[in-house]
Amino acid sequence: MNGSYEGLLLISFMMDNCICNPYTRRWTQIPSFKDVLGFYKSSDEFWVLHVRKDVNLVENRPTQSEYRFYIYSLNSLGARVSRCLGCPTPSNALKVDMEENAVPPAQRSATTSLRIDRFVRPFTLKAVQELLGRTGSVCSFWMDHIMTHCYVTYSSVEEAVATKNAVYNLQWPPNNSNYLIAEFVDIIYAEK
Repeated sequence: MNGSYEGLLLISFMMDNCICNPYTRRWTQIPSFKDVLGFYKSSDEFWVLHVRKDVNLVENRPTQSEYRFYIYSLNSLGARVSRCLGCPTPSNALKVDMEENAVPPAQRSATTSLRIDRFVRPFTLKAVQELLGRTGSVCSFWMDHIMTHCYVTYSSVEEAVATKNAVYNLQWPPNNSNYLIAEFVDIIYAEK
């Protein structure tokens, strides 16, 4: 099995691939893909992301620049399309725009307290406290019971500024899909 999505299975058997619905016992054959990276649905189409290694005919071996990524799509009407996404190389790799990831100006003047949002579990309360303790001395800390946001107060404004700069747009925990945001708040909000 190469993948599954909402009960459908992408299965390889011998040299054939098929998408199978075990509940209805229906299946459809698709081209054989050696290196499947993902199987997912976009609106009414099912997509298979796969890699094809084009061989260098002179040396008879694949090189990094000869890997090609493809999307094979199959819609509910049976139309099938395969398109090349290209090859990741330093010239066309995604480049981070530093201005885009920069911390935006504060909405209010800097204080010793911050509200930090967009936490997504799993993580421990201790891990959050350790993260926030890296940039200063924490005087008070509070996190809501569903662990989506917290308030933290530091011993100085400089420490709060350093924390805001450190955690803003931080993907934490690393396996999380959200990026943290932080904003200064009055100390009365932080002392719940």
